[in-house]
Amino acid sequence: MPSKKPLRHWLLPLGFVALAIVFVWVAMPVLTGIGFSLAASGSQADRDASGRGTVKSGLSYPALLNQKNPPLLNFVAMGDTGSGMLNQKRITKQLMAEQQASGFKLLLILGDVVYSYTNKAKYFNDGQTFFHKEYQPLRDKGVKILPIIGNHDVLYDYSKQLLDFLGMPASYYDYTVGPVHFFALDTNSFDGPQAEWLKNRLTATAGSSSWQIVYGHHPVFSSGSHGNNDHLKTTLWPVLVDHHVDLYLSGHDHDYERFKPKSGVVQIVSGGGGAGLRKFKKIKADSAQHFSKLHLLKFEVSPTSLTMTVVDDQGHVLDTLALNKSSAKPVPKAPNTPTTPKATKPAA
Repeated sequence: MPSKKPLRHWLLPLGFVALAIVFVWVAMPVLTGIGFSLAASGSQADRDASGRGTVKSGLSYPALLNQKNPPLLNFVAMGDTGSGMLNQKRITKQLMAEQQASGFKLLLILGDVVYSYTNKAKYFNDGQTFFHKEYQPLRDKGVKILPIIGNHDVLYDYSKQLLDFLGMPASYYDYTVGPVHFFALDTNSFDGPQAEWLKNRLTATAGSSSWQIVYGHHPVFSSGSHGNNDHLKTTLWPVLVDHHVDLYLSGHDHDYERFKPKSGVVQIVSGGGGAGLRKFKKIKADSAQHFSKLHLLKFEVSPTSLTMTVVDDQGHVLDTLALNKSSAKPVPKAPNTPTTPKATKPAA
């Protein structure tokens, strides 16, 4: 009769196998900077040459135009939102009021969609409340949310699971809505492949849309707590200038700042979407407007004009911007900032 091996002889090899599986699952994403699932996402988006991101090009969402006046696009942008704090709920209330007033169908979130400081599981758990549940009333009204990932979004996860959770087509992507061509960037990793993609897409689509708007989480220039981003000054900004981009929208610093046009490009910092506000450092000479208040950016865009109105959580106008394209047709006059601003009141 063959002798039976002690149980420990079987458990020891199984233990080594279990440890190996845990190492591959936990350590490899850290060592490579990205989870396995992102590399396998080619069916939905192409993996770029760096292996660190996915890209989707040439998307179009014509249904997001103003249904009452289809040439017009109304959209809203804001950054640094998902805190779960009272600040976020105040801004969400104002968002609902603005949606009712203008009927906008597109919302850009400029990164840091969810703040969670413990682990990956808590990020997704908090995100169910701070992102999915918080903005479900907007989705119910047909609003499409197209965010980008901020530094807090990639603290614990950088994978297809994250992109799917946030409703992103890829880690960076571009799309058109009527007169605007949007380019959504991942500035956590603005490397060679992404920079080349942006150059190529801007070149290939030049003249096909009236307006080119690029948005990324990190500002190139800022008087806020994080200051300028030297990497983006040398990698991103020259691309925006060379290709005559109209606007660069960003967040990261928890404030609002509009810079004077630099070589034709206007940069906006909008990080007042719900996180705790921060003080400015020394205000830069080319800062046209700045304040540390909760706010969101409202846009109305036609083929010949773009107006941006910045409102606080009570609907009071804090800043305006008007840009025009040369045209034989008359361009509607953009409103100036009123002395006694008219508020779009949030619903009671």
